[in-house]
Amino acid sequence: MVALNVDILKKLGKFTKDIKKELIDIVKENISLLEITEFVENKITDNGYIPAFPCTICINEQAAHFTVYDEDITLKKGDVVKVDFGVCYQGFITDTAFTVEIGTDKYKDLLETNRNALDAALKIADFGVTMGEIGSVVHNVAKEKGFETIHNLSGHQIGNNDLHCGIHVPNYNNSSQEKITVDMELAIEPFLTVGDPLIKEARSGNILHLKQFKPVRDPIAKKVLEYIRNNHPVLPFSKRWLLKEFNKNKINYAINILKRNSIIIEYNVLVSNNNQIISQFEETIIFTDKKEKIVITNIEN
Repeated sequence: MVALNVDILKKLGKFTKDIKKELIDIVKENISLLEITEFVENKITDNGYIPAFPCTICINEQAAHFTVYDEDITLKKGDVVKVDFGVCYQGFITDTAFTVEIGTDKYKDLLETNRNALDAALKIADFGVTMGEIGSVVHNVAKEKGFETIHNLSGHQIGNNDLHCGIHVPNYNNSSQEKITVDMELAIEPFLTVGDPLIKEARSGNILHLKQFKPVRDPIAKKVLEYIRNNHPVLPFSKRWLLKEFNKNKINYAINILKRNSIIIEYNVLVSNNNQIISQFEETIIFTDKKEKIVITNIEN
């Protein structure tokens, strides 16, 4: 595994925080998901970085893995909106998320408890601490206020050009004895809910990942695959990004062929098991070889 570059990650963290500060004022009633998504992704690319993954915006019972493709979706009053994005440079990655309730405060306690659970996890996370201990802290904060955590979603270790690698950071005590060590980067992301502690897969989330390369005979699929290999060979990408080069009919046709041949995988939207509201907050934290612990994406730092 490539060693952490603390200078790059600190710089990426500051840039991530700057975007997040602007986003908090942008995510309002009547704005479209496409406007928010393009603001984030264009801000990243205009500054010489690349998105670590497509900006995802999940509403109400949706927990994760949705990015807009050709859908016309506008935020409305009462929506509970999760925005999740990351920045990548030279393979080093940040990952952060926050939740906003649009124009109402019905779920104010849920969001506040979610932030407190994340803060508690960030506070306890340190060298030698186990993943089970972090999960226990998160779950206890949620349960004290009458909420649940999502048990089959977790935070994750981040590697070079690898958004999810190594250990998982649970949102309950799963008894994991895996420990935080030097030269480690973690994304800690408690998901809280008023309902069932599990999520399930729903429809396509428009997020793709090149799993492996194999030759294909179909000329359209071959051309789309070549474009993906040249432009999105490692990190997850959006079907929407292919619209720069191909029309929707060709994209949909080619992706179906590439999926059937196990060349491309497509992530499905993850939703609440019983269609209840879910919230999410996430920060990236690094543990350096100098025994420093740095939360690099928290705007309160």
